[in-house]
Amino acid sequence: MTITEKYLEALREIGDWATAGEWALKVAEMYPDIMENANEQAKKQKNDTTGMRELTARIHSNVSRGAYEGKIEIDMDERPRKFRYALPEDIEKRIDEELDEEMASLTRAERIKKDYESLSSYERYRIQELEAIAKAFNSYFKTDLEVDHAQSLMGENSGRHHPDNLQLISRTHNRIKSKKSWSRMNLDKQLEYLEKMMAYHEMVFNVNSEIFASLTERVKRVY
Repeated sequence: MTITEKYLEALREIGDWATAGEWALKVAEMYPDIMENANEQAKKQKNDTTGMRELTARIHSNVSRGAYEGKIEIDMDERPRKFRYALPEDIEKRIDEELDEEMASLTRAERIKKDYESLSSYERYRIQELEAIAKAFNSYFKTDLEVDHAQSLMGENSGRHHPDNLQLISRTHNRIKSKKSWSRMNLDKQLEYLEKMMAYHEMVFNVNSEIFASLTERVKRVY
């Protein structure tokens, strides 16, 4: 059994999500020779370290260079990151999910292209202006606005890529919304949404009222 296989076997034995440190502890428990080698390496280091720290660092290094690619799952939302041994059925499921996401993305892009080609020049301008407004808000006020399709382009009763189906919402709200369809905010609701967002950011950043007023006027003209 190679050293890489031993590390993977230790993670498989844990049978659940584990941090690199917890993974290293299991490696040390199952393979004392690896722990002994890590202790020897630690003694040779100029900085103050331990064998367990060396093992943990090796795991992070191996993950970063892809030594366990296709064999483990990584939870990127956790801090510190957590790892889990990937069973064959888990790998197959993940591949299917990634393929579905990729195909959905292609289908969505094709839908946007087709709808865009049928728009009038003014409708195209409205979309470009909403995108520019979102970019300006994010640049001047450090917000995370995105141009969202209120009625999702995917699924049953899908909406169109059309300015009358677009609204400005935060990236967080857009992720919560995902592929679901929401009722599009009317102009008053959209402006109220932006004002509430600014009130929140005003507690952290200096909000230039003249820039905000200018951007909201642009929203009124094209929304």
